[in-house]
Amino acid sequence: MGKIININVILTHGLAFKKEYVKSWRAKSN
Repeated sequence: MGKIININVILTHGLAFKKEYVKSWRAKSN
């Protein structure tokens, strides 16, 4: 159970990080 929650947290944080990274990357390129 703990492992599943841990993986879920990592995935959600990873997706959020990617979105923020794309936003900052676009902002820098502009």
